[in-house]
Amino acid sequence: MNNIVKSHAPNLNWPLVDKQDPLTLPSDLASIFHTYVTMENCIELSLAGNSPSSKILTKSIAAAGQKRIARFVANAYMRRESDYQIFKKMIEIFFKHASTSKQAHFFASITDKNGRFITDIISALPKGLAHLDLTNCKWLKNHHVTEIIMQLPALESLNLSKCRFLTDETAKIIANKNNAASLHSLNFSGCPKLTDFAAIAIAESTNLVGLNSLKFSKCPHITDMGAMAITNSMSGLRRLKFRQCPKVTATARTAIKNMLVANAHRNKLAA
Repeated sequence: MNNIVKSHAPNLNWPLVDKQDPLTLPSDLASIFHTYVTMENCIELSLAGNSPSSKILTKSIAAAGQKRIARFVANAYMRRESDYQIFKKMIEIFFKHASTSKQAHFFASITDKNGRFITDIISALPKGLAHLDLTNCKWLKNHHVTEIIMQLPALESLNLSKCRFLTDETAKIIANKNNAASLHSLNFSGCPKLTDFAAIAIAESTNLVGLNSLKFSKCPHITDMGAMAITNSMSGLRRLKFRQCPKVTATARTAIKNMLVANAHRNKLAA
């Protein structure tokens, strides 16, 4: 057999994919393919111009644990230093096929404090990406959010939860960018620096009319003022969360509940 890739499994020869003929796994191997063909195998094949099918790439990334993804991040960092074009291709392949939970594992594994690595990752993201999860991205800053909004005009959901350095400026950036018009879901939960001004910026935005899910849970500085600004302004919301926000009182929570019920009724009539 001429075209062969050896995986980490002993005594297993795995045929490369012919460019004109997508790889199809035998049915008896399909259920255990990730034991033999890892995420790294699939991405390296793609980099070499012998791409597995999109389905296999997606499954190989789904099967990767957090430690494996952390190793991939470390490898991407090294490739960035040695061959920037290969680095960009690695990022593009991963995010084209990764679920949002795997995206979150990726960003949570970044340890580079100066933020330049994150900037380079953002610049390599597929422009058609619809969903992005940066949960617990420790070194994400406001300017990175600007880069995300500009890079991803088709973005429908953005999860910024547990990004500890984000401030009210992040909400203003999103609210003021025309590119944010496609957003349907926005999550700021666990961003400890956000205040009522972040909520008010979102509430007053004319660019977020398509937003139907908004979360500010575990934001300790948001009060009834921010919660009510959103409640009084955003008639398209179907989901609004201020869980574990100690300064949001029962009065505001009742208003939120009534608003969501009214919005659901309005949407039902419109349908």
